[in-house]
Amino acid sequence: IRAARRGQVDAGTALGEAEDAAVCAHWLAFIFLNRGDLAVASSWVDRGLELVADREGPERGFLLGAQGMVAMFSGDLDRAELLITEAGRLADQYGDIDLTVLSRLSHGHLLMQQGHAEEGIRLLDSLL
Repeated sequence: IRAARRGQVDAGTALGEAEDAAVCAHWLAFIFLNRGDLAVASSWVDRGLELVADREGPERGFLLGAQGMVAMFSGDLDRAELLITEAGRLADQYGDIDLTVLSRLSHGHLLMQQGHAEEGIRLLDSLL
């Protein structure tokens, strides 16, 4: 899967399909986040953000949310909150349901890390 996604990022970049390539970069970051490899996840986020540097859309939101999760797992809860909140704002602005779910999931985990377990669990439960 990772090799296929890497190929999609490269192909999307070569074809001028920056948004599609950025979403693939997000999913690669997501895979590495789930494996606990924050450095590689962060690298994919950075690559994706470079692809959409001049755009504001849901693709950017996916990447900011992943960047927020990297910050959270690295212990920078203030930065994580800013990034995850911005991802949620972009989800609302563009009406992207996948981004909405991921940003709320991230926000729920962040709330628990910030010591607001009940509020975080309620938010996570609302996604079920």
